[in-house]
Amino acid sequence: MSATVATFYNVLDAQLFRAFLESRNITCFLADEHLISVQPFYSSAIGGVKVNVHPAQYEQAVRLYEEFQAGVSEENHKLPDCPECGSGQVLLLPPKNNIYYNEFRCFDCDHEWDDRLLHNINPGHIE
Repeated sequence: MSATVATFYNVLDAQLFRAFLESRNITCFLADEHLISVQPFYSSAIGGVKVNVHPAQYEQAVRLYEEFQAGVSEENHKLPDCPECGSGQVLLLPPKNNIYYNEFRCFDCDHEWDDRLLHNINPGHIE
């Protein structure tokens, strides 16, 4: 048994929302994803791609859907202060290939650093 949180008429939008939910530990699946990816014009006839979750996680998923629609995430707004000069004028650098951590640059002192020490990406090793 599952509950539908949201319906999208575009497969890509549904996949983005699914990834958004899964990044926040909500288990979900897409209904009618494959049919609409093969026949996109059927989307309005069958009601679009449905993002379904377990009923126990439905309320949390609805709150996350509202956040997804607004395009606002608390994680995206909390940038660290520069470790060199303490300035709050920090830029999150765009990710590079095969990098699983965030890189930052300070506007004031031009110092660059990453958050590997905050998020240990190798669980068997303590840095």
